[in-house]
Amino acid sequence: ADPRTACFYARRALELAVAWAYKHDAALKLPYQDNLSALIHESSFKITAGEAVFNKAKVITTLGNRAVHS
Repeated sequence: ADPRTACFYARRALELAVAWAYKHDAALKLPYQDNLSALIHESSFKITAGEAVFNKAKVITTLGNRAVHS
């Protein structure tokens, strides 16, 4: 298995999951930008998702970005 590809697909899965959450949870408020980083750092997402999920989402976002851009 290729770690770079795994990171890319993990980030894509996170994007889809976060988009689904924003579409189906009225408690989530869309941030000023609609990129993944802005979506996961929005305070309503951080509160709703919880610290553990938020921290994992940050790691996946960072590793996915590195995989795509390096």
